[in-house]
Amino acid sequence: MKIEQLHNLPVQKAFRKELRNNMTSAEVVLWQMLKGKQVEGLKFRCQFGVGPFIIDFYCPSLRLAIELDGEYHFSEEMDTYDEQRSLYLKENNIKVLRFENRIVFEDPLRILEAIQDVMKERDSINPSPLTGSSPKTGELFLMLLDSTLERCLNYLIAPLS
Repeated sequence: MKIEQLHNLPVQKAFRKELRNNMTSAEVVLWQMLKGKQVEGLKFRCQFGVGPFIIDFYCPSLRLAIELDGEYHFSEEMDTYDEQRSLYLKENNIKVLRFENRIVFEDPLRILEAIQDVMKERDSINPSPLTGSSPKTGELFLMLLDSTLERCLNYLIAPLS
């Protein structure tokens, strides 16, 4: 019996690459915060395929999808698509966090805290000696946030110079 591939279908490869090369400014800023295991040592992937859908950001160890919603998401057609995607992901035991793009700029700590909440939730279900939060986790998030925002602003401003 052949096992069906669920992640990063070959037919999606070019489109996933196009999405990575043409990220919105909110996606760029969030990716700067998530990449390189900067958040609690978690590995995130950008524009990751799950079945027929492509997720903005995915953490395999938490089975967590993070979706950023821009203006084009605020239509009846996109609401239906987002609902179908969320249902598919839920059926595959993947938790979905959704944020409007503006949250990345206005309250990025909210995103990091939501990731931490998912970690705690998953740890309560499957305790692991390798995970857990230290008393300084909030301080680490703030330090990460400061350095990431500075790098992102430099990245976004550089082309204007």
